[in-house]
Amino acid sequence: MAQQQKLPGGCGLVGPVHALSTLSGLHAYPRIATTASGYAVGWVTATLTQGMPTTFRVDVQLTDKSGQPMGPNVPLSTDSIAAFDPPSVSPVTGGLSIAWTRATGSSTDVVLTTLDANGQKLDANGNACQPNDTACGITAITTSGLARTPFLERPFEDQRVIGPTQDQLGVAFIDSRNYSRCTAPECMGANDVWWKKVQTNGTELTFERALTTTANARFAAPRLAFDGVHQGVVWRDVTTGTSSDLYFVAIDDMGIAQSTPFKIGSSSGTNAQSTPDLVWDGADYALSSATGTDATATVIYQRQSSNGANATSARGVTFGGSDCAPSIAFDGQAYGIVYQTSCGSPSSDLAFVRIDSTGVRYALDGTSCGASVDPSCGVVYLTHNQRQSASQPQMVYGGEGEFGIAWMETSEGTALDSNNAIDVYLQRVSCK
Repeated sequence: MAQQQKLPGGCGLVGPVHALSTLSGLHAYPRIATTASGYAVGWVTATLTQGMPTTFRVDVQLTDKSGQPMGPNVPLSTDSIAAFDPPSVSPVTGGLSIAWTRATGSSTDVVLTTLDANGQKLDANGNACQPNDTACGITAITTSGLARTPFLERPFEDQRVIGPTQDQLGVAFIDSRNYSRCTAPECMGANDVWWKKVQTNGTELTFERALTTTANARFAAPRLAFDGVHQGVVWRDVTTGTSSDLYFVAIDDMGIAQSTPFKIGSSSGTNAQSTPDLVWDGADYALSSATGTDATATVIYQRQSSNGANATSARGVTFGGSDCAPSIAFDGQAYGIVYQTSCGSPSSDLAFVRIDSTGVRYALDGTSCGASVDPSCGVVYLTHNQRQSASQPQMVYGGEGEFGIAWMETSEGTALDSNNAIDVYLQRVSCK
């Protein structure tokens, strides 16, 4: 992977790429958080055994501020009992909480595991789990048997950009418990977006609430951001199968919506990577997503007010290519967006741009790209070769002008194939 030098006043790669996944298996869908010591990255690991069903577990890696791994990978379960869903990672006081999907036969529920600052799993009383207690540190926070794909709230602190929550977490997830009445083929996999609030030991603080109630609809990919008072929630409506409508709502500390869910735009086409991402910037919620097909996808950016209204209209951030799967972070002054190029291709790269509050890019020297639609203006490539496939980037702001970015990479496409290793990597981008 070629290093791109940083220019004074602009953005560029800093430090080496760090390989994070070291245990056996295929490692996919990483999620990243900032911690007191550096970063924490969790992912789902698949184990393929010939003649046997594929099994999954969730692994976590802690790093220092440079991205260098500290200690080994931490499996959250002794056995492979996870579903093939991305975990969600959030820093908390004194450690880290990870929400993930546990599979029991055909049932799925959301569970929570909390680690201390050294990566030690903790029991419900905050004590270190004993090595022979395989159930310790795995606490169910849903019981429907139909819940999955959790997402923990983004943290809030005085700077409103980084730092841990205390010992309470909002979590959004999807659940199909209300869809037994729906028997039409298009309702298969139908789900609602739900929310609840828990302590880091799994204790329920606020009873779970359905944020969506439309009959015979299908919703996916909820994301949360915390503004210190409210939580903004965004999700996709994938009912039609040919486009994705994006919806947003702000909820209070009890999960009560401050307005009806507000349709904030449509991601047209059948691009499967149009999962939204959301962050609070101190005044509004900033959103990144993608629109278009795999051949024409464009990364878009917009901002939402706490009352649900559009603060700015959607604006394209990428031009003339096929770019998708964006992740957004805020550094206190501007936004970083990382995204996947060449969507739908077996060979894809990752690129980073920094934008202002209107969605205009900064050039590599820190000046504005202005009205230019030059697709190369301000682009920092994290990966830049056509023999690998890098995808699913996830980013947080790490402080002191640096962004931490995790992704998965394989030698050919992103399919689970025992002939192609899939591993997780981390790279930093500095904008100071």
